Amino acid sequence: ICLGGSTTAEGNISGDSYPIFLQELLSKAYPQRTIEVINAGKFFWTTQHSIIQYLFWLDDMEPDLIIMFHACNDLIQSFTMPPYSSKPFRKDYGHFYGYLADLAYPKTFEQFIGTFFYGDLRKPDLQPTSFSDFPSLYSFQRNLETLIEITKSRKIPLILSNQAHCFTDRNETDIDFLSIPKHFLVDEEHYADEKSWYAGMERFNRAVQETADKFSIPFVDQATPFQGKKI
Repeated sequence: ICLGGSTTAEGNISGDSYPIFLQELLSKAYPQRTIEVINAGKFFWTTQHSIIQYLFWLDDMEPDLIIMFHACNDLIQSFTMPPYSSKPFRKDYGHFYGYLADLAYPKTFEQFIGTFFYGDLRKPDLQPTSFSDFPSLYSFQRNLETLIEITKSRKIPLILSNQAHCFTDRNETDIDFLSIPKHFLVDEEHYADEKSWYAGMERFNRAVQETADKFSIPFVDQATPFQGKKI
């Protein structure tokens, strides 16, 4: 079973997600075995979602192995500005709305119209700024340890991995990927700059490796081979 966010779920329908490739590779390597790799990743999901999903659904499947990697979706829980979340930060991520943001902060008709007509004249463009407060790091580490406790109690092997990303510490990204971080605001006028996202991803990825080492869990480093590369 593969647990994760959109980087695990990606391509579920088109057939190019990594769990699908993993099943193909394992089936070729062990043709005498019947191998099923279940893609349990979901867009916007965090470590907390994956644990809940496992306990109340996937556990009944009695898996032989669990693979999980998270980082970015847990990191964005640290941003507490509308529309995706609200203050104050909650350790259970209850402040974050994700896809339900429009229900939490419904747009008025005037705001909707304003996005199409002269919206750039009514409100100045958002500007990047530094950001280093990541309160969700504690929850992330707690959730990693919780999954380890669960899998050990069931004697299920677990593999943890960090998450590859294309941020650098030089604030020079020239790709549209930064349109995503711009949705998670530091305040009403600023979003975290690329250097801050890089630092955040490095901290969360380091937490995964340190936790895996602490509990003697197999760890796969995805981030290092892709560090600083553009997509």
